[in-house]
Amino acid sequence: MRRPARAAGLLEPALWSVLVLALVGATVLAARRVATEGTREQVALVMDEMALAEQGHLVGLTSLELGRRYQQAGLTGVALYEQTIESLVQRGHAAAVLAKDLIAQALLRGEAPPPIPGDATLVTALRPGALDELIAKNVPAARPLEINGRTWYLWPGDVVETLPAGPDAAEVALWRAAGFDIAYRPRNAPYRLQAVGDYPEEAAYLVYAGTQVAGHPDGLSEAVAASQAYYTAVIEGTPQDGRPDIADKVPTVRLLSFNQDYVNRRLRPADIVDKYMLAVSERNVRLLYLRPWTTTELGDPIENTEAMVRGLTGALAAEGYRAGPLTTLDTAFETNRVLRTLAALGVAAALVLLALLVPAPWGWLAAAGVLAMGVLAAGLDWGALALAAALVFPVLGLLLWQRRVLDLLPATLVSLAGAALLVAVGSERATVLPIQPFAGVGATLVVPPALFFAACALRRRPLKIGRASCRERV
Repeated sequence: MRRPARAAGLLEPALWSVLVLALVGATVLAARRVATEGTREQVALVMDEMALAEQGHLVGLTSLELGRRYQQAGLTGVALYEQTIESLVQRGHAAAVLAKDLIAQALLRGEAPPPIPGDATLVTALRPGALDELIAKNVPAARPLEINGRTWYLWPGDVVETLPAGPDAAEVALWRAAGFDIAYRPRNAPYRLQAVGDYPEEAAYLVYAGTQVAGHPDGLSEAVAASQAYYTAVIEGTPQDGRPDIADKVPTVRLLSFNQDYVNRRLRPADIVDKYMLAVSERNVRLLYLRPWTTTELGDPIENTEAMVRGLTGALAAEGYRAGPLTTLDTAFETNRVLRTLAALGVAAALVLLALLVPAPWGWLAAAGVLAMGVLAAGLDWGALALAAALVFPVLGLLLWQRRVLDLLPATLVSLAGAALLVAVGSERATVLPIQPFAGVGATLVVPPALFFAACALRRRPLKIGRASCRERV
């Protein structure tokens, strides 16, 4: 394959020199990132307590009894939800009724209904202090009412399942005493104001329940202050309002979970182990959120759950990880601005080299297009240059390959250099943890081969522009 005429005789060697110099700094940054990530060998396995309780109903066991059985197979933790009015009622701590039902009952008895709106929830304590957390943390304040000699508290709307009521301290202590790592699942109030920060001291992780961070939107500063002693989960595939605002201000851990219906109907133990291990090895997921099987569609749910836990602990050990509480996850990784800028100059040099290796003006258009893709995917940020590196270096390597087998060596080295520069420009705390995913990953599958084949076609038959043509370089 013949190459196009040189745009400037000394420009290409200068650009390669810049690239080599940038690679020196990139290697240092890449080595620091590898060293940082290499210290994070622990992987926590936590199981959803509500799903455990549902499975227990099938066989007449409590969630704790099942949890202890799976603990022997390697389970390290349990996820406990913040209480709601519904859970307080289920535990016998409170009684609740919708106002419309209370009004209907009074009318049926021939009594005057209480002066309350029909779209409200009323709650009364069955045990002293049972509603203290519920009343203290939710705004506006509950309205107390005396009905038939009992004090009821009224909240607008049907909030039986949504109004947060704080942690169940007794339950947390019970699981912790049994040796379980605790992941606490706070809820966000349906109102705009909520007291935040009543997280149990025994917990190690915060996994926000629902689609919002507790305290969103007005209490995020309080949430940040209260979260410093915990690892806040970044849940793959589940955007949560408020999480981007706090993610770079609190210790974080990447979490993977699967929907309960998907587990029950589609995933066998070996399948789910493979998916979790792929996430651990390729995406730095360190908190595996497990849901046990709660139906018999794929076999015995307890045997399947036990096989999943044993399979995960065995696979983790085989690949050099340890199943256990996360103690060395968070990192104070900070990039070096000088070396990162030098790596960015290397990416810029690669874009210019691409422009020179493809007949003009198409090479310059291709380089500008690659840079534009990076900006569209990641904005005016380092991520744009990281994507540009991922797109341009494979093409450079292929364009250097002529017909000799030995040309594979420099082509491969150029691609590896691109990988090092990508890591260097894209490494910061948010990507190392990783809070911020790599932007534009889909383009890396399409753009490099498309650019290479276009460059080959242009070299063989340059397109004419007006009266001029793009001449090949001999």
